[in-house]
Amino acid sequence: MKEEIKKKLEENAIELLDFVKKSTEFVVDQAPIYIQELLSYHFFENILSLILYLFIRSISSVISIISLRWGSRNKWKQEEHIVVPAIATIVFIAALIIGGVGAVERVKECYKAKYAPRVLIIEKLKSN
Repeated sequence: MKEEIKKKLEENAIELLDFVKKSTEFVVDQAPIYIQELLSYHFFENILSLILYLFIRSISSVISIISLRWGSRNKWKQEEHIVVPAIATIVFIAALIIGGVGAVERVKECYKAKYAPRVLIIEKLKSN
């Protein structure tokens, strides 16, 4: 009985060592591919975010400018109708600031993915 248990333990240990060896080989083979895919994903994710920021900034700026111009030509010249041009001005300024800050941040992340990949990988490892 002891011999059977010993033989089973040896077989299980050999299978476990074989599994660990295969797992190590898999990780070593797949790690560079994973890192490359991570960098590509991060780069294109930020490109899409940049486009979205610029699009939203453009749309809100156009709407604000149109409402300001329309308001200056119509009834809003009177003091009691000053609210809409004021809101349009605030939306325009907010769009410039938020869109600009968001766009700069996305450009920084794209630059990091393209030219400083080790920094990005370390940040990803720290965040997980």
